[in-house]
Amino acid sequence: MRDLTLHDHLCWVYGDPADLSPSLVGFVHDGLVRGQRVRYVGNGEPEQLREDLTGLADLDRLLDIGAVEITSVTQSYQRDGPGVAAVAQADSFTAATVAAVDEGYTGLRVAAECTTLIESPRQRDAFARYEILLDRTCVANPLTAMCAFDGSRVDSAEIAELAMVHPLARARATSVHLFAQAGVDLALAGDVEKADVPLFETALERVASPVGGGGEIVVDVGEVTFISHHGLGAIDRWAARRGVSVRLVNATTVMARVALLIGLENLRVQTR
Repeated sequence: MRDLTLHDHLCWVYGDPADLSPSLVGFVHDGLVRGQRVRYVGNGEPEQLREDLTGLADLDRLLDIGAVEITSVTQSYQRDGPGVAAVAQADSFTAATVAAVDEGYTGLRVAAECTTLIESPRQRDAFARYEILLDRTCVANPLTAMCAFDGSRVDSAEIAELAMVHPLARARATSVHLFAQAGVDLALAGDVEKADVPLFETALERVASPVGGGGEIVVDVGEVTFISHHGLGAIDRWAARRGVSVRLVNATTVMARVALLIGLENLRVQTR
C-alpha cells in the first residue's frame, strides 16, 4: 500500500490472506522512503510475523537499527475487558510517534492487522470508538496508520461499521466517512443515502466529538458529494440527544435548502 502521507489513516480490507503481505511490503517500503519508522503489528509471534514482510530489502538490518519494528497484537494493544482501551491505546501511539521523531525519523507509520480485535459486537463498538481517537492522533502528530481487516472473516456490514470512522478506506467498504480534521470537531465525506442512516447514526454516537465553545459542534462537510434529508435528520437528532447545536461548514446551497425545508431545530448550515 503506497502513496499514504503523514497524517493519513486507512481502513484496508483484504479478501485473501495471501493479499496481505504484498500490501504490507509496499506500505513499509513507502514509509522507509519517506524517512519514517515503521511498525507492523500482527497476530502471532514476531518471528512468524517476519514472514509477512518477505520481499522487503535489507530487513535484518532495518530491524537491527530500529527503523522497522515487528510486534504482536497482544503486546501492542491495551485492553479494557474484551475491547481496546481507546484512550490508553491512542496515547501509546502518540508516545511512540514522539519517540520516533526524537530519534531522527520524520514520523511513525503503523500497519496493524486488527481482525482479532473486532470479532464480537462489543469489540467492534470499542474499536470504532478508538478509531476516532487514533484519527485525532494522526491529525495532531506525524503518524500514518493502516488498520487491516480480513474480509474472509468479517462480513461487509461489520467492515462498514469500521470503515465509516476512517477518512480513507478501500473502495466499496463504505460510501460514508466520519473523521477528525484540524480546525473543526469532525469532518464528513462521501455519500449519505437513506440506507446508510442506521450505521451513520451509530458512527455519530461512537465518535462523541468534543463539544465546541457555546455547546456547538462544527462539522466540515466540504467533501460530501450527497446527503439525503434522512442523513441531515440523523445529525439533527444526534445534536438533540447531546443537548448541543451542530454547524455544518463548507456546505452546498442544495444542502442548506434541504435543511431549511425540513425544518431542523439543532442544525445550522453554512455554505461555502
